Amino acid sequence: MDVLIKKRPTLTTALEKLGHFSDTATGLVNDAGDDLVTDLKNLEPALKALVDVGPELTAALIFATAFPYGPTFADGITRGDYINLVAIFDLTYPRLKKTFIGWHPVG
Repeated sequence: MDVLIKKRPTLTTALEKLGHFSDTATGLVNDAGDDLVTDLKNLEPALKALVDVGPELTAALIFATAFPYGPTFADGITRGDYINLVAIFDLTYPRLKKTFIGWHPVG
């Protein structure tokens, strides 16, 4: 009981801040209103697709972390418990236009 008495000011402050957070969240939800409901309804097909994948989603996420080599690739090149990797993903429009969109196969 002594611990609660000593921590009372901290607990009171935490509860007051939680109340302010709740007020802010309520205000945001009230302001968003119909837009929030529409956005959540628009997310339904994507979320349903994730649910339909089911247990295979875990395997897909594991594979995605080692794309394009596969999840066992690191086991063959790792000596120890880490790998150093530097990767740059330039997905800007000029780069995509130059390297992907503007690419035309010969023939």
